[in-house]
Amino acid sequence: MQLIRDWLAQPIPMAAVAIGNFDGVHLGHQALLQKCRKLAGGQGAAAITFAPLPVEVLFPERAPGRITSTRQRISELREQGMDLTWLLRFNKDLSQQRPQAFIDRVLVDGLSVKHVVVGSDFRFGYQRSGNLDTLTEAGKLHGFQVHVPDTVRHAGERVSSSRIREALKAGDMGLAKSLIGRDYTIRGRVIRGQQLGRKLGFPTLNIDVSRWACLLNGVFAVQVMAEPLELRAKTTHNHPFAGRCWNGVASIGYRPSVTDTVSNHRHLLEVHVFDWSGDAYGKQVRVRFIERLREEHQFADLSAMTEQMQLDADQARAILADNFE
Repeated sequence: MQLIRDWLAQPIPMAAVAIGNFDGVHLGHQALLQKCRKLAGGQGAAAITFAPLPVEVLFPERAPGRITSTRQRISELREQGMDLTWLLRFNKDLSQQRPQAFIDRVLVDGLSVKHVVVGSDFRFGYQRSGNLDTLTEAGKLHGFQVHVPDTVRHAGERVSSSRIREALKAGDMGLAKSLIGRDYTIRGRVIRGQQLGRKLGFPTLNIDVSRWACLLNGVFAVQVMAEPLELRAKTTHNHPFAGRCWNGVASIGYRPSVTDTVSNHRHLLEVHVFDWSGDAYGKQVRVRFIERLREEHQFADLSAMTEQMQLDADQARAILADNFE
């Protein structure tokens, strides 16, 4: 997949394009992308998305947090079979662009599209003044068709990023899975931590999730695997998790572990992988969240924390054994 950031230096003709935030690439998004690929007929299917998300720029105080990082979103669009992803930097200038200017610059001059696929609530341009009617009329003038796939529903309600965010905040991993179409997963690079877990007999893989306002908090039964995209690189053929899925227990939050521990207010994912030891620093991994065990909380001392960590690990082992035996 070709990734374009910001504005195109020269036109790249695409037969069809799907436009959206695509946060989470859930079942509703997947329907858009599938329609886009079908309409393209092998002649170029593109996704247009934005970073930061528009609400983070226009109404930062109302920004709800993200389901995935921008990097993960791009990876998931690639996995959906897009030939090109155009990641537009959303800023004040773009937010003030008139709908017709966006159509001319992006859809007509940039991609020369024949088909545009959007959701039923699609709005664009200055003060969200562009809508489906705006897009349809422009299509008649410029020679492209607008397509709106049927709304995807679960339990009688529309599948949406908002519903997934609420499920994640509540720790309802079953509902999140039903809306996304797969277990909720975080991808990221393993960084060095304080190595407190190692000293207590529970070494962890640490992933910083603070940059994209991750919504999860608490302790979870998880599965860990290598990031397949990284395995394509010749220098990462020796990835410690290559070819296998490992069970584990994860804590995600601000680490209020003991009263004298400083978290620096950094949102961190810490994963203890069962029956594994090795060096994964710098490697890209996927952490798949199966079930929430409890909320994150602070302990009076390291002894109490270690005891709870063992209970969490035992519970996670039992859950994963029942679900994946």
